Amino acid sequence: MSRKILTINTGSSSLKYALFAGGAGGMKLASGLIEVKRDHQAALKLVLGLLQQEGLIDDLAEIKAVGHRFVHGGEKYLQPLLVNKKELAELGRLNELAPLHNPYNLLGLKLMTKLLPQAKQVAVFDTAFHASLPEKAYRYAIPQEWYKRYGIRRYGFHGLNCQAVLANLPAAWRRRKIIICHLGNGCSITAVKQGKGIDTSMGFTPLEGLVMGTRSGDLDPAIIPYLAKQSSLQRVMEQLEKESGLLGLSGRSNDMRVLQQRKDKQSKLARAVFAYRLVKYIGAYTAALGGVEIIVFSGGIGEYDWEIRKQVIADLAYLGLKLDEQKNKQNQTVISRRGSRVKLMVMPADEAMVIAREVRNLLG
Repeated sequence: MSRKILTINTGSSSLKYALFAGGAGGMKLASGLIEVKRDHQAALKLVLGLLQQEGLIDDLAEIKAVGHRFVHGGEKYLQPLLVNKKELAELGRLNELAPLHNPYNLLGLKLMTKLLPQAKQVAVFDTAFHASLPEKAYRYAIPQEWYKRYGIRRYGFHGLNCQAVLANLPAAWRRRKIIICHLGNGCSITAVKQGKGIDTSMGFTPLEGLVMGTRSGDLDPAIIPYLAKQSSLQRVMEQLEKESGLLGLSGRSNDMRVLQQRKDKQSKLARAVFAYRLVKYIGAYTAALGGVEIIVFSGGIGEYDWEIRKQVIADLAYLGLKLDEQKNKQNQTVISRRGSRVKLMVMPADEAMVIAREVRNLLG
């Protein structure tokens, strides 16, 4: 019987899945996205049914392990975790660190435990890659008690995609000074040196950093209590998470593709603020790295919005960046032209591949 690995990324309204062959270097056999109305269990059953209908598995027993993406691992979980009943309770304590993500990650794991009782369940953490951040990068300038008692520090996210990008680079390039721009509905930027992260834009939660689809990114923390007096803390936080970012600036959409087509002032402003914030972070991380040799654009916006890439690269021309206009419009892997001091690249986000690899390495 062929043994396979299933990867699951359970969100509040969507569920991403991928099926991999179980052997060393197992290839991806299928992947997809399911919209979740209200019933996550029904969505997971649908995934398993589709895999059987398409002839990818004959029997559910062929799935030897399920790898689950967990957004937040805190300071405790720095490696993939084979989950048992005791660990389930421990994982639940992470929910308050990422209340919009971890509860659904945990729900997906619990449901798959029931649906596939024979399969090993493995949690893989999006924060783990950033465990290498130096203390000067992850500590906030706050009272020590906040850090020691409550764990208030910068954790960073999108670590799985950082691993995927590095894995897809030639081995010799992975040791260079690299800036990875993960640009999707959630956005972050990570500085990598000698294969390890040294700084990243997201912090204690995925709300910090770049402008995102509906999240504000960086802002003065005093704004929050000021607005909370006018309404409520809960409402302010809801707006920062779900009504800000590109949606807040444009008043139209959180989808960069929609804004790209619109000609109104606010839509143009949203794209301009997005690009400007990205340019500032790339500049800062170039300084932190002591120079940059490779810049990678990934995620939905990073992979397909050639105009944003063009704007950002033009604003960074002082670093010796030279763009090949045609390759950029075609979304080719290497978009820099000869003579560019920095290699400019476009790479797909493949978190599922990393999750499957981590599961394979853990279980042997």
